[in-house]
Amino acid sequence: MGTQIASYLVAAAWMAASGSGSAAGRQFYTTILRQTPQPNESGGSIGAGLQLTERVSADIAADVIELYTGYQPPGVGDCGSYKVGPLLDATHLSPEEFWHALISPYVKIVRFRERRETGDDIAKLMFGESEMDFSVDRATRRALLADGKFPVQFSFLPNGGRELQELDTEVGPIRGRMSINDALRIFIGSDDFMIRWITDGQVEPRIFPSVMPLYEEKLLADMSESVCNFGYKELGRVTVTKSRLPWGSMADTTPPTVLDRTEIENSGKDNLPDLLQQLSQSAFHRGLGYRASGTQCAVLRGVAPVKVLINGRPMFGSAADFFEDTCIDLNNIPLSAVERIEVSPDAVSFAHGADALGGAINLVLKKSDAQSADARYQGARGGAGLLHTSIVAGTSEDAWLASLVLDYSEMSSLQGDERERWRNQDFRRFGGLDYRSSFSAPPNVSSLDGGSLASLNSSMAAVRVSPAGSIDFAAGEQNQSSLYAWQDIVPAIRRMNVSAMAEREVGSALLRSEFLLADRSVTHQYAPEVIPGLVLGEHHYQNPFGVPVAVQAALTGLPSPQTEVDSTLLRGVLQIDGRWSKLDYSIYALHSIEDAATTSSNWVDYGALAESLSGLTPSQLNVLTDRPGLGGSYILSPASTVRSVIGGTIFSASVRGDLFNMPGGSASAQIGSEVWREFGDYGNVTAKVHRQIVSGFGIFQLPIVEGVKATFGARLDDYEKLDPVTSYQYSLEWKPLHRLRLSASYSDTFAAPRMFDLHFPVQSTSTVILDPSWGEIVPVTIVFGGNEDLRPTIGRSSTFGLAFGTPEDAFRASIDLWSVSLQDRSAVVFPLTLLAYEDTALDGRVVRDPATADDIAAGRRGRLRTLDVRRANFGGTETRGIDASVSNTFKTEIARVTPRLDITYTDDFRYADIPSTRDPGRERTGVADVQGTITRWRLRSGLQIAMAKWDANILARWNSCYEDVDAAVAATGRRVCPGMIVDFNLAKEIGEHLKVTVGASDIFDHSPSFSEVFGTAGYDLSQDNLVGRTAFVTLSVRL
Repeated sequence: MGTQIASYLVAAAWMAASGSGSAAGRQFYTTILRQTPQPNESGGSIGAGLQLTERVSADIAADVIELYTGYQPPGVGDCGSYKVGPLLDATHLSPEEFWHALISPYVKIVRFRERRETGDDIAKLMFGESEMDFSVDRATRRALLADGKFPVQFSFLPNGGRELQELDTEVGPIRGRMSINDALRIFIGSDDFMIRWITDGQVEPRIFPSVMPLYEEKLLADMSESVCNFGYKELGRVTVTKSRLPWGSMADTTPPTVLDRTEIENSGKDNLPDLLQQLSQSAFHRGLGYRASGTQCAVLRGVAPVKVLINGRPMFGSAADFFEDTCIDLNNIPLSAVERIEVSPDAVSFAHGADALGGAINLVLKKSDAQSADARYQGARGGAGLLHTSIVAGTSEDAWLASLVLDYSEMSSLQGDERERWRNQDFRRFGGLDYRSSFSAPPNVSSLDGGSLASLNSSMAAVRVSPAGSIDFAAGEQNQSSLYAWQDIVPAIRRMNVSAMAEREVGSALLRSEFLLADRSVTHQYAPEVIPGLVLGEHHYQNPFGVPVAVQAALTGLPSPQTEVDSTLLRGVLQIDGRWSKLDYSIYALHSIEDAATTSSNWVDYGALAESLSGLTPSQLNVLTDRPGLGGSYILSPASTVRSVIGGTIFSASVRGDLFNMPGGSASAQIGSEVWREFGDYGNVTAKVHRQIVSGFGIFQLPIVEGVKATFGARLDDYEKLDPVTSYQYSLEWKPLHRLRLSASYSDTFAAPRMFDLHFPVQSTSTVILDPSWGEIVPVTIVFGGNEDLRPTIGRSSTFGLAFGTPEDAFRASIDLWSVSLQDRSAVVFPLTLLAYEDTALDGRVVRDPATADDIAAGRRGRLRTLDVRRANFGGTETRGIDASVSNTFKTEIARVTPRLDITYTDDFRYADIPSTRDPGRERTGVADVQGTITRWRLRSGLQIAMAKWDANILARWNSCYEDVDAAVAATGRRVCPGMIVDFNLAKEIGEHLKVTVGASDIFDHSPSFSEVFGTAGYDLSQDNLVGRTAFVTLSVRL
């Protein structure tokens, strides 16, 4: 064999000297290479008809291919001695495809079995990045191909009527200096085409097959993972999942921020809320323990709600959190099922309907015929251990594809006593207050009349318990306990998710079905119940004083109170996309229902507690001990469960097509209509309610001149029992240069009142309140409940943007100036606030008797009778700021390095929440707030280092300092500086199928900055968390 290879090398040298096209050279290589042209139905040739009959070195194979076909493979360099071949069943391949097939054993093949990739997505992976001058007038594709006016040679093989129709479609004009890819984007003009590159200057536009043939997959080689670089350009890890419909790019006024699968994996994050925290537009982030249900919602730029969509179709609110504002639980969609995330922080009600005041997040789910499995374990100091597994499976045939994702995770709780902040709530060490409680364990006792306790020279005493269990009393002292030491920082969570989809092509139509199941159980433990100074009877077996005394205790001997939220979300979609005549259409039906049961247990029955302390019953509570209440489960109330159901059905249809020609191209339009039926059963609080919404919209895109495009649209939403709402949107885009884009946009937005706020039964209760007009405590009737007169919240959003670079460029930068204005917000009216602003308060909310002569003489109003605190439309939000982003990719001999920096600057965030016409609103920028702190500066940075077998990622996030306030919203004079949080992960591929990733979030174990805004918590729950450093390891298997 060595002699044979040597003869090949000699022959190669001789061929180089005499000319590769010589007859002698061709005759020599016939012994190892055969060429058999393959005729197609039209008599033309498909492929080069090449076969390699023996295993030879790569440089010999490269010379052979050049000799027979004229195609010159890139220089193989040091890789020339690598053996390739034989390759017999390959006569259908082009020369370039043939070369890729030969070198494929040495590279990682990027498999593109995802359907409906755009021509641009495919083409940009191979060639066509070099720029050239184009001057092509508008004409049909057939004319341009026939006359050779398009300076790229096409091999166009029509195999159906539709492709022939596309040949007669006019395209262009194509003028200016641009890359071949950009020219092809104009020439192809439709997502229904793909590009198969044959040589650097010859491409073949084709209709999408149902599944890409294997040799087309082998066109896409990831040289970053190659054993030896055969001179090919590195492509990186790329997955294309773009669909034909819906047409989000036409509806969006500004391009969304896109996180593809590679960026998701590089982040090292395990869930959507943590991943979105890495966006600078995320004004604040609340941890898993903020809500008892474990629900986490998106908030962009400090404005909510944010519309959440799956594959462009909306989700409904969380059934477990119906008492709170509209909230979509992001944890219902596991990251393992997500292929791409599109974030639009601008208001987009026009495209997606109501509840997009704070923008929209679209989650594009995986559809793959590959098989993979992942297992992850992570944990923090003292708890929050997570075991997370997922399996992805799929299959495909000629006209169909099916995919399934199974995901399961369990997280253990993390209790407050594991963190110093909650283990010791004496915040005087930070200059704050002492929030430790005298309801403690061990307890405290005191006399009822203020006199000294028997045998003690004090009216109070702290209980002391010896190691042997004996009881003593420390006169004049008081035990204090940090009750949050028993409360969960992170609840115990179990989640199980199933995501499935199937597609089938029937003629020119694509049928699609989707299914999502999200099942969760969240158990949240609270601080222990207390004995708030109840009487310990003189006959109680632990009372040594001979008289009744008051006792203050934390019932740590009892199981801690807890809520368990069990919910199940079921969601299904049926969709058909296709083309009729010259129109693309999309029709879908969606049904979603979430059933939640919230069970409260281990809460004390205070009647039973008082009785057990009296000493008059056989069951006497063990209270004067280091664990008060131990063995006293008989004083606990029975567990109670509240069920709630939220869901709905949507029918949607839309069409899109060209209208007429303009100087810049074809004007196009998209029109559609939706019918919604929402329903809710709010925990037996209201009768089952429902409403119907009918919507219609139109979007028009006008290419005014070359490089200038205008888009405008209108949408009408007609809610049952509400006035119709009309929204408008306008945008203008100008591309003076190929890589430079300027844009301006304006959008109307709105959020309809929730059904719960409309239909909650009106109720009343009697209480007492301080009447500032009388200066004394007076009785009053409080009216609360739903308000059927609520109106939608109306908003406006505008953005001016400048962007440089295309998605395939190494260097990219952008800056956006944005503003959002909301009015008629729906909010609860607090009684004391209502009285404080009575002069300008909402009409009819304060009811008094007519002022008597005595009242007038005393300068006071009539006697207070009623306060109506039902929700009302008042107040608003005004905010504006700047988003900026810059990234670049550097390639060295050993690595590809990509740094990135994202910055958001909030110039103003004025928030009015007082029911007064004179309320100018309060400035929330740079000031702590229980509704979420808005810092003035937010920076997010990332650094990726990719080598042949290794990937390293560093992520950092930093928010600027802000002014602190206490729980009463009074300034403390303290500045809170959250500090920088740094994450790191390192990935290593072992062999062809296994990948190991290790990393940590918050690697420096940052301790939260002290803040009084949340009172007893001791830190700002919207800017910090107590979990600290979390380490993880992930094993990924790809088959």
